[in-house]
Amino acid sequence: MTAAQEPPVPADLKRISLDAPLDRQYWSNRFDVPPALLERAVGAVGNEVDAVAAWLRQQEEDG
Repeated sequence: MTAAQEPPVPADLKRISLDAPLDRQYWSNRFDVPPALLERAVGAVGNEVDAVAAWLRQQEEDG
């Protein structure tokens, strides 16, 4: 994806908002995961970026 196609950076970089499609796209791209997995992560640990990142890492390690 080129810079022109990247979604804009969300205003809050400490919390993940799934309400706006562009925010959802930004965080999916940021973590290189499909939106459904991002939604699962937020549902599991809340919307704090560090918690979501840790959950996603654990999922990757668990296979």
